Amino acid sequence: MTAEMAAKAKISSGYRWRLGIIGLVGLGFGFYCLYDGFIKYPELQRMELGYQEILRDHPDDWQDNWPREAAKNGWPDDVPGKPRSNMSIYTQYIMAAIVFPFGILFGQGFVRSGGRWVASDDTGLSANGNKRVAWADIRSVDTSRWKTKGIAVVHYENSGTDQHITLDDWKFERNTTNEIFSDLKAHTTGLIEDEAKPDEDAQEQRPTSK
Repeated sequence: MTAEMAAKAKISSGYRWRLGIIGLVGLGFGFYCLYDGFIKYPELQRMELGYQEILRDHPDDWQDNWPREAAKNGWPDDVPGKPRSNMSIYTQYIMAAIVFPFGILFGQGFVRSGGRWVASDDTGLSANGNKRVAWADIRSVDTSRWKTKGIAVVHYENSGTDQHITLDDWKFERNTTNEIFSDLKAHTTGLIEDEAKPDEDAQEQRPTSK
């Protein structure tokens, strides 16, 4: 017989979409840097150097020669600025190399977090990834960050391996996560001190996820 599930907290939509937005911005800026580095900046540099060459070869009539040179190459006939250095092009590659990993990391976080959840029922605690622990088998509960961050880590052993399930009321639906914590507290007498319940000041300080 399947135990009746008392509470199930899914991933917070606010938290998940933050991951997605940051990932999208990181990847978008990375592609923008690559476009500048491989296409836009080299072409601008060629135009700027072409203008300097016209000035050098036609110092007296550059005003007539530059529009013709610009039209021949498909450049605007506005007077360009100082030629940009190769370093300015390389900088685009460097910036892309910096932001791409962040974009990929947060993008993966958005995708992977979609199926995350944590739940409690009358027999124990469970989470995605086939994690399951009976109330009596919980070894310890770390509530040192519950007041300030809404995080509690439940430690248990499975087949001789240390495992844990994390309650986080910023990443998961807050109200339901607090219900699960109440269940945890009720079923683990002696493992959780009375300080575990978040006070109002700490609740206000934690970021709102929904």
